[in-house]
Amino acid sequence: METDPYIPVHQAVALTGFSRRTIFAHLSSSKYVTRPSVETSLNGKTQTLIRLRSLPDSAQLRYWQRELQSPTSPKQTVNLAETPESVRTEGLRRLPIVQAAHEIIISRQSVAKRMTDLALQHGEAVRTIYRWVKAYRRGGMPGLLPGWGKKRGRFTALPLELQKLIKDDYLNPNRPSPTTVYRHLIEACQHLHKPIPSQKTVNRFLRTLPLPAVILAREGPRAWRAKAEPKIHRDFSDLAVGEIWVGDHREFDVFVRLSDEPGAKIARPWLTAWVDLRSRACVGWHVSVVPNSDTIALALRAGILQFGVPRELYKDNGKDYRCHYLNGHSTVSKAVQLSAAMQAALQPGILSRLGIESRNCTPYTPWAKPIESWLGHTFPEWEHTLPGWCGRDAKQRPEKLTEEIKRGELLTLEEFTSRVAERIGQVNRQEHSALKATPLSLWEGVTKEIPDSRALDLLLMRHKPCKVYAQGIKLFGRWYWSDDLMLHIGHILDVRYDQNDIGRLIVFGTQGEHKGRYLCEAIEREAFSMHASREDLKQLAKQKRAARKAAEQYADHQRVIYNEDHVLRELVEQSRQKKVVNLGVRAPAPRPAGRTVRRLIGTEQAAEQMRASTHAAPSSRATSVEYEARSRLFQELLED
Repeated sequence: METDPYIPVHQAVALTGFSRRTIFAHLSSSKYVTRPSVETSLNGKTQTLIRLRSLPDSAQLRYWQRELQSPTSPKQTVNLAETPESVRTEGLRRLPIVQAAHEIIISRQSVAKRMTDLALQHGEAVRTIYRWVKAYRRGGMPGLLPGWGKKRGRFTALPLELQKLIKDDYLNPNRPSPTTVYRHLIEACQHLHKPIPSQKTVNRFLRTLPLPAVILAREGPRAWRAKAEPKIHRDFSDLAVGEIWVGDHREFDVFVRLSDEPGAKIARPWLTAWVDLRSRACVGWHVSVVPNSDTIALALRAGILQFGVPRELYKDNGKDYRCHYLNGHSTVSKAVQLSAAMQAALQPGILSRLGIESRNCTPYTPWAKPIESWLGHTFPEWEHTLPGWCGRDAKQRPEKLTEEIKRGELLTLEEFTSRVAERIGQVNRQEHSALKATPLSLWEGVTKEIPDSRALDLLLMRHKPCKVYAQGIKLFGRWYWSDDLMLHIGHILDVRYDQNDIGRLIVFGTQGEHKGRYLCEAIEREAFSMHASREDLKQLAKQKRAARKAAEQYADHQRVIYNEDHVLRELVEQSRQKKVVNLGVRAPAPRPAGRTVRRLIGTEQAAEQMRASTHAAPSSRATSVEYEARSRLFQELLED
């Protein structure tokens, strides 16, 4: 029930007994307090409402008598034993006041004066006592119990409809400011004929809104995941030292000169780092101008040569961490028939060759990488002490930076790298609050599997499947050649190269007996001119003859393997001829040995090797019985 209600004109006529003309005359003379209604009538105009307290006392009495004598609702049942003692005490204090007020109202004698006296006696307002009477008539004793705590968590300084307007306007992806929201609220209140709250009240209401809901509505789901989504706390105590390394990039908030020359370019360098999860030690790092897969490999190389090979890498989900160079290609379905070139392309990256497992963190979740906290407490405060500090963005950029650049006080990239080395070494030797020890102390006594540096450098070279053409291997728009490639023309080989020295290629086999084996080192080959010299042509002819000879020897060797009986008979024929000549006896002209035998047994050493091969273990293509029969045949023919 309203304690200070406003009533329409027709109800004021009924309560006062005045005519409508008299009521409107009082309205025009401002005798009554009025305000427009919220809702409009059928003609589209607002209705004039009169404040009840501005009417005569008799009219007010009639109004409250009708209100108090209205039908009551069923009494609500409340267990007073379960209510708080303070609430129960307040209800019992109100009961006699309500009973006395009820008797005054029923008597209808000097009600207004007696109610005023009753209110002054108990230190309450008259309208408050009327409200208690109404509540008691509707609910009995439970209606007198105060609602202490029932409005806890509710903002009562604004009506609910205005709260809804403010929330709908503020929780918007356009991110309006509180001032803009208040300006829109003023326009809405003027249209609805409602009192306008203060801007301070609106700002207080905005601060009561749940922060996760504000972030989700104004900034989006990605910001909500980063700022308000529940996170977990990880325990790394069950890991072994050196078991898992986590890596990431970070751009320094410092400008450096790329060289020591006058007018050299300036840039913000990047750090690529690997941190061991168990010891929190930075095991490998590299400073560069642009981070990429090469800087990742260089940082990994530095860590492996000092701390050994880790078991697993937990890395960022960026393209440079997911590249073919580090991880190789994913395995395709076995039902798909792949060409030889495609099979060669689906080769492992450097991590699998090192025996390192790897996994990527969830995309767009930097908090999932523990290295983020290490980077956060290692460098930001330290960077403030360096010349060239520029802040994280333009808002934080200090004024002194411009003068430092003009005076040439910036560090060179080399000097800055040495400062970074000192800083990382200092952090590795400091006691960690969670470990209660220094990161490097946890590595004492740990067995480190450190590979050979030259072998590691070869393994870390970039590799690419390349086809061997008659002109050689084509890469970077250049041709590379080695005589050892003669028998591999038309094949796909694994080519490794150093991006800083592309004048030579390291070639490995990819199939058959050469799979995974070192084949040769191919050198960049200059293109022949139309006016080539005689020496160039001689060298080309020599290479052609060598290629022809290598192909023929390979084919003859295969014939020996597949036609052993024929080769044995030719060997015996040559041996007979040799024995007859030594005895001085003229023998009939022997059957000429084939070209295959002449090339394979051209020297005594080759013959001895072939004889030795007849006493070797039988091949997979001949049974032991056939082998023994051929051996007896060879001995009988030689003794004959």
